[in-house]
Amino acid sequence: MRTRYPANTNLVVIDNGQYQGWKVNSRPLSKQYLDAILRTMHAALDEHPRTLMVRFDLHLPLLNFDDSPRFYDSTVISKFFKSLNAKIQHDRAVKLREGKRTHPCTLRYVWVKECREAATDHYHVAIFLNNDAYCHLGSYSNGGNNLRARIVEAWASAIGVDEFVAEDKVHCPSKPLYYINRNSVGFTTSFAKAFERLSYLAKLETKHYGDNTRSFGCSQR
Repeated sequence: MRTRYPANTNLVVIDNGQYQGWKVNSRPLSKQYLDAILRTMHAALDEHPRTLMVRFDLHLPLLNFDDSPRFYDSTVISKFFKSLNAKIQHDRAVKLREGKRTHPCTLRYVWVKECREAATDHYHVAIFLNNDAYCHLGSYSNGGNNLRARIVEAWASAIGVDEFVAEDKVHCPSKPLYYINRNSVGFTTSFAKAFERLSYLAKLETKHYGDNTRSFGCSQR
């Protein structure tokens, strides 16, 4: 018999540390979120057999300065991904115009909105990119031509603040990069480690329920 989560009975609870043969976080997790994470990972690998997964957190600013927005609605995370994708595609186009070898790159992602773990709500995010196009984050600096700078710039655009403010709101946890190569002998191990890491995003606690806001999302293709 399936166990439903009391705060949202649409969600089925997984709490045995395993899902579809993969090791997952031992906390109570959402079956629906785990399914969406797996679909996104497989979609990324179907298009880009060498996939780079990047984990980072996006924090909303405290609304305590004169020119801060009055509030942030649920569109802020969509604005972030739209901006980040535009920056990635612009980077691809610039390299192509410069005559450099250019690999196509489709941005895919999963995100969860968390509460009660920090002073403000924040997002846990994972993005999936073509590893032939991007292989590292780089360090942020104004005008920096690297992936981390694009993430900071996209978050600044989404929340309507200067980039130096947004820089402090983008946090990369320990070991944020995962390299998953479908054609390598270590594929199963690398996929398993990445999925176990992402299963934390499927935890049922610390999510918003009953307030008409989304707590989870992923790319649709």
